Amino acid sequence: MEELKISQETLSLLNFLLPGFLAAAIFYQFTPHRRTTEFSGRVIEALILTVVVQFIVSITKVVALRVGQWHKLGKWTSETALAWGMLWALIVGVGLVLCANNDFPHWLLRELSYPLDKEKAQKSRSYRWFRRLFHYWPLPWLFTKETTYPTEWCNAFRVDDDRFVVLHLKKDNLRMYAQLEEWPNYPDKGHFVVRFPEWLERDGKSTVLHGVHKMIIPVEDVGFVEFIATLEEFNKRKEQLAKGEGDPTLQIDSANSDPASKKKSVTAKVSSDGESNGEEES
Repeated sequence: MEELKISQETLSLLNFLLPGFLAAAIFYQFTPHRRTTEFSGRVIEALILTVVVQFIVSITKVVALRVGQWHKLGKWTSETALAWGMLWALIVGVGLVLCANNDFPHWLLRELSYPLDKEKAQKSRSYRWFRRLFHYWPLPWLFTKETTYPTEWCNAFRVDDDRFVVLHLKKDNLRMYAQLEEWPNYPDKGHFVVRFPEWLERDGKSTVLHGVHKMIIPVEDVGFVEFIATLEEFNKRKEQLAKGEGDPTLQIDSANSDPASKKKSVTAKVSSDGESNGEEES
């Protein structure tokens, strides 16, 4: 009899935490955040989300009872509360996924901490609308520089997820030039999926792998990643240097800026007690 009582109590607890578990499952399924491995941590997460969901369900109940005074909708039972709880858990989970994958509200707080970007305002209508909506900006303090992404790795690849990169392999110091198609969420687990790969030689020449459309590379074999500048970014950098903006010691070799090759050559002149010139081509 006591075992049955314990089972009923456990079942009641799971029934109470079910909306929280559902919202957490949706969040971890569609975001790069790592799921908590300890069961106690999962219970705490589910409990927090359950409190949020139950608060919304309470508001729903009040609204439903008020509406029921004019139009009969039925009785509010425990089954009704569970159904509304699961529905709101689904909505809360999807909402958290959208926020986590779109850097909200962190991007809003970052934008409010910086002055108006005129160039961005000319190109983006949504950015102009956003700036008009908030008249009292910028804030007199920097609220945050953080993002909703779990690591800087995720943030970097989110912005540049389809551009050409150079993967520096740990073995034999090999370098591969290719276009990203898929990338791992973390630098210690997963694989890169790249298209149109080319091996880059030490003398600056490249060896095209004819007939190879895609290649899968374990992330453990990659030392670091270079993101190759697009033609638009490259030309913008040249204009900035021509106007004297940015670092005046950085010069771009226009002779190696053929758009068809997608490869850019940057020559950095370092001034110290002596002068040294280093060239890197990719």
